[in-house]
Amino acid sequence: MPSLTVPQTPRYVPALPTKENLQYADLAIIDLSKAATAEGRAELAVELREALATHGFCYIINHGYTQAQNERMFDIADIPMSGVPEEEKRVYTGDSKKTGIFQGYKPRQYWHIDAGVRDQHEHYNCNRHVYSLMHPQALRPFLPDIDAFVRHNHHNILHKICRLMALSLELPEDTFVKLHDFDAPGVSYLRFMKYFPRSEEEEVQTKNVWMKGHTDFGSITLLWSQPVAALQIQTKEGWRWVKHIENALLMNIGDSMEFLTGGFYKGTIHRVVQPPIDQRGYTRLSMIYFSFLNDDVKLVPLMASPVLQRVGVERRCEDDVAPTMKAWRVARISAYGASDLQKGKEPGIEEEPLFPAALLIIDILPAALPVSASSGPASHSVISAVVIPSSSSASHITISITTISSPKLLTSTIPTSTLPRHLSSSHTNNNPISLRHPCVITSPSSPISASSQSTIFSPPPPPPPLPGSPQGMPAVARGEQQSPPVQGYQNLTQITVN
Repeated sequence: MPSLTVPQTPRYVPALPTKENLQYADLAIIDLSKAATAEGRAELAVELREALATHGFCYIINHGYTQAQNERMFDIADIPMSGVPEEEKRVYTGDSKKTGIFQGYKPRQYWHIDAGVRDQHEHYNCNRHVYSLMHPQALRPFLPDIDAFVRHNHHNILHKICRLMALSLELPEDTFVKLHDFDAPGVSYLRFMKYFPRSEEEEVQTKNVWMKGHTDFGSITLLWSQPVAALQIQTKEGWRWVKHIENALLMNIGDSMEFLTGGFYKGTIHRVVQPPIDQRGYTRLSMIYFSFLNDDVKLVPLMASPVLQRVGVERRCEDDVAPTMKAWRVARISAYGASDLQKGKEPGIEEEPLFPAALLIIDILPAALPVSASSGPASHSVISAVVIPSSSSASHITISITTISSPKLLTSTIPTSTLPRHLSSSHTNNNPISLRHPCVITSPSSPISASSQSTIFSPPPPPPPLPGSPQGMPAVARGEQQSPPVQGYQNLTQITVN
């Protein structure tokens, strides 16, 4: 018989709110309880549109969780960091640089911050399908709490915000809800994250920056407010601190929403810095729900919106070669913390490149393709890949295309000197670059079925199951969702970009 008692958690005691007089951002507060009525949603849609247009961030209150539930979840959030032995943590450590997925532990010192200094924060990432993967022993009694929390974030908060955003663009209310289907292929996930104090030498070397200035690359981020002041957002007046509000959460949009709205809503650069003096020496514990669009959503402006039709859009790239959510997510996750920094707007401050990416379009010439008995000569086709050089000083990018029967069907090298200067030297442009590169396939060892203007994105290698996972577990249990079959190039298995 199931136990009727709720398992007790060790108590996490955070620092008291700072008493220092900081320059705070004046962020709007969205009362989500008003979303229960059509009139309330119409009112909130206007408030949200103004908030996102002004700062890209806002507070959410009356979201459905009580203060007691909030405190219990923060207690649970600390268990993966404080209640799991280091040896067991290594068993559940992921490798986002290789898989393009955040799952399991990200250990401390995994990312480069600046001047050779590595990060000092640890996090545990949990796919929204909480029971699809094994978890550390100490966390297992609390999986019902985590599962309920994830579903509350997704269905009761995220989906309500999605409805407000749709209304703000004069689209059908369920437009963004459908693009954030809980059960569709995709990787929305919950993160428990803990920052640890650093040495004074590291603070000097990194200019007190704990996480570099960046935009989120998903769609909507929900950050539950906690008292340690460290988060800053970039405003027209410069960097401004974000103030803690008890039992509130912060909401901001990421790259993919900027794609879909044609720049109407823009992701705001934000960073984490050393806390004020009266909070130094304390750890900083966070709970974040990162939402992503369904994997197969193509990142093009939603031109059905009367608002976007009136104001116009800023396309990041041509619609026919726009990346999917999956392609963009894999590229951004794999590159984070590995690329060179760029100069920020303030003197002496450097930031993570916002979009250190090129959308590389490889033209496969018709004459080089084999003739298919069923369809005749193959028509002109295009392969696309999101390219993120690991360093602005890289001399070349190598593209390798493999098929099931031919491990090296095509290899081509592109000198970075042929890339646009702002990509090859500093990565400072906010848009991916459409770069067409002609490649000729000679004597292919297997036929390639091609269709006109077909677009294929490189799939990452499937991550191995975490140790302790049942054998034969489906792909969703490995943290990777199944994508629908790609049309065209039926034998093509992978595009590799180095």
